[in-house]
Amino acid sequence: MPGATVADLVARMAEKTLQWEYQLAKAYMLSLPAVQRDALSEAYRGLPSLANDLRLYAQRILEGRTHLEIPPYRTLGLVTTRDIERIKELIGQDVTGWDYALDASTVGHIARGHGETEAEATRGQRAVTAQDYARLPEILAAPDEVTDGGTSRVGRRVVRISRVIEGERHTAALELRGKRKTLALVSLWIRP
Repeated sequence: MPGATVADLVARMAEKTLQWEYQLAKAYMLSLPAVQRDALSEAYRGLPSLANDLRLYAQRILEGRTHLEIPPYRTLGLVTTRDIERIKELIGQDVTGWDYALDASTVGHIARGHGETEAEATRGQRAVTAQDYARLPEILAAPDEVTDGGTSRVGRRVVRISRVIEGERHTAALELRGKRKTLALVSLWIRP
């Protein structure tokens, strides 16, 4: 592609990767050298089409569509070298080669735990909507805070990643799932 910059090529690669099945997209990203892997993961999280895809994914689940239409996992790109170092320093876990992911069951779990307007208001929060899932790449790309979230109900380590967007603090709790090598979203809450 004459005249294309490296950034243009990476953006095109990221856009193509979005269309792939979860395991294929993750395997492709892992096949690249670290610098290119980081660039591709950052470009991938920066895609407006990824944000829209996550919104639609959550919306379909919240509307009760069958799981036959919905892939069980969506990758949000690999954990970058910078985030690997930050997480290792924070909780002592090396997450090299891991990705950030969203799974279908978590969307339902979050709807039950943080989807009711009145219940969330009593906590000083607002209800999570399908549109909020479109913010996940933005939260992961440039967090204001990364903290130790303790352990999940099943005893896995959790990392909390927060970012203020348009006057609201979005906090994503991600569980370390070693077998899948993924930091999977387990909760999301939003505080004005």
